[in-house]
Amino acid sequence: MTTITAPQPTILRQPSHLGSLRIATGVLVGAAAGQLHGVFRGLGPVLGPALVASAAMATSDIGMYGLGVSDPRSWDLSSWLSDAIPHLAYGVVTWSLLPA
Repeated sequence: MTTITAPQPTILRQPSHLGSLRIATGVLVGAAAGQLHGVFRGLGPVLGPALVASAAMATSDIGMYGLGVSDPRSWDLSSWLSDAIPHLAYGVVTWSLLPA
């Protein structure tokens, strides 16, 4: 009798320190945006959030690459969009909370 076994699902587990790293990235970029709020606010409601989002995305992606978690150079369009959209939301919210 031949037994066929289904492949076991792979569960991607991230080390607990990566969650802390994400929080630290958000706090760092938010604090920098707060210190430079005049610059970010002066860029307007399109470029300001886009720059905050770009800073957050670059910081997190460089960190992931440096730690060997992921290599953004190997990502397809879907992967880039799934990374960019939450960062853009972060940029919009952070920019909207900056003092005028």
